[in-house]
Amino acid sequence: MPLFLAISRLALPNLVAFAAQLLMATVDGMVAARLGATALAGVALVLPLQMLIGQTSNGAFGAAVGGMIARSTGARDAAAMRSVAWHAVLTAGVIGVLFCVGGVAFAPRALAAMGGSGDVLAEAVRYATPIFLGCVGVWLTGALAGIARGQGRMWLPAGALICAAAMHALLAPRLAAHWGVAGIGASWAASYTLSLLPLVVAVHRTRALAGLREFRWQSPVARSILRIGVPSIGAVLLANLSVVLATSYATRYGQDVLIGFGIGARFEYVLVPFAFSIGMSLVALAGQARGAGDHLAARRYAMAGVLGSGLLLGVIGSAAALFPALWLRWFDIAPAAHDAAALYLRHVGPFYLFFGFGLTAFFASQAFGRIGPALGGAGLRVLGVAAGSAIAAALTPEPRAFFIAIACAFMLYGLANLYAIHLVSRPPARVAPQPGADDGLATGACSR
Repeated sequence: MPLFLAISRLALPNLVAFAAQLLMATVDGMVAARLGATALAGVALVLPLQMLIGQTSNGAFGAAVGGMIARSTGARDAAAMRSVAWHAVLTAGVIGVLFCVGGVAFAPRALAAMGGSGDVLAEAVRYATPIFLGCVGVWLTGALAGIARGQGRMWLPAGALICAAAMHALLAPRLAAHWGVAGIGASWAASYTLSLLPLVVAVHRTRALAGLREFRWQSPVARSILRIGVPSIGAVLLANLSVVLATSYATRYGQDVLIGFGIGARFEYVLVPFAFSIGMSLVALAGQARGAGDHLAARRYAMAGVLGSGLLLGVIGSAAALFPALWLRWFDIAPAAHDAAALYLRHVGPFYLFFGFGLTAFFASQAFGRIGPALGGAGLRVLGVAAGSAIAAALTPEPRAFFIAIACAFMLYGLANLYAIHLVSRPPARVAPQPGADDGLATGACSR
């Protein structure tokens, strides 16, 4: 019970932070709806790219940084923690610039490839441009949030995101009145950037960003961050690829099945905050225990959190399978699409157990600085969706087999990542490892 209480205590602020991010997305939709159907369609078209920015900067890179900070904190290696923090902030700034330049340059082509055209594409580009221009602020927020979470200070990033959501709710309608959808995007970027100020002050007070005069760039530390951060981003991209593949196969069954699949699959986004919140708590708890050399406690935190998250999502998914109307009542869709969505939930809902295992194990793996096995699990999910959907389409024109294939892909993903967290959480073979050795950090600066 103490394990679950500790996990729950750190998970709650992450749920609040996720709710703040959802509020910002809701504000965008509400304000865009006042501008007309074309503006709303343009904002909706950008949403996947907008979510990808948050997933990579906060969920992938931020969690990778959090794991390194947690291990240094557990080892009581203040010098290593400050080194990781400064390298993370600088690296995030560079990646943010790359996202900014790449997004502004290629967003029009990407949005056109996603189906945008005419006035909808034009509105989407207007909305997306200021968002990509604000990517530096978003990536810096992800790095700073990771630094705070790695120390177990979950309320610091939660508070910053609450401030961002409040500012966005105030700014978006006013800027949209002058600049249309571009004003909504500008409000989103400005709110994230302004929320950096209290987060910087709060993180600085933790001493994580102290010692700037003594800071020296160390390539091994930067490589250690990228060694975990890049595969983490890759896992996020693979997760999104699996959704894209499943959606492309759903189009083969007609419009009603496509709509039903989309609404049923959207239920996953309701579950993600729970897995994310528990996973981020494991980054701090298991990471600090690992850094302190208490490998048994680190493994217990990781396994308890992953199993508990899977069971929670499995219970929620099973409830949706038994009573799909509880979810579908919020959508005004045709009866055929309603039946397809209910069929999807009945077949896939119980398998959210494995979705919880897989996603939470991905975050927990970052506490141990080894993301490769979890990356493999994400790859297996993509292969499962592609192969299973192709076989289902060849066997029958009915969508039932397709939905079963999606469920099996979730099971493959969950089981693979369960093995991944079992693998990476095992105590190292050597006795009394040096603090920070897993990260490639210099251990001579240890200040116990």
